[in-house]
Amino acid sequence: MNNFKLITVKIITFSILLFSLMSFKTLTNTSKEIAFQAIQVQSVLREDLHQIYIENPTLENESNFIDAKYVEGLLLKIVKEDNSSDKQTISEAARVQTVLKEELYEIYLQTGNLINEKRYVDAKYVESLIVSISNGNDSSNN
Repeated sequence: MNNFKLITVKIITFSILLFSLMSFKTLTNTSKEIAFQAIQVQSVLREDLHQIYIENPTLENESNFIDAKYVEGLLLKIVKEDNSSDKQTISEAARVQTVLKEELYEIYLQTGNLINEKRYVDAKYVESLIVSISNGNDSSNN
């Protein structure tokens, strides 16, 4: 029951954070700002997946956690080193995030659990932010 309360608090906190971020969205967000938003969502997702792996150390749970951590690292690289024009890093982040999103969608379909749906939606949102970074670079190069 204690884990349920912790997860509920995380969901509520994340939802408030997400709506706050979305309310400040402007048309002039830079790739770096978008990557920062993606990092915030991805870090919450990574923490959730780490907790799942600790509670149930299966290969699938470990893989999902490692994928989330890897994407977060790539996003941090984009922000810290201002690699927002590094197509290879962005492409790798998008590829791994897409795989993670699909894995989380499968888990949601298997369980029908609302918490698993939230994780899938988070992964999908981060994927859309990464695509947005990529599209911003494509339009700036033309």
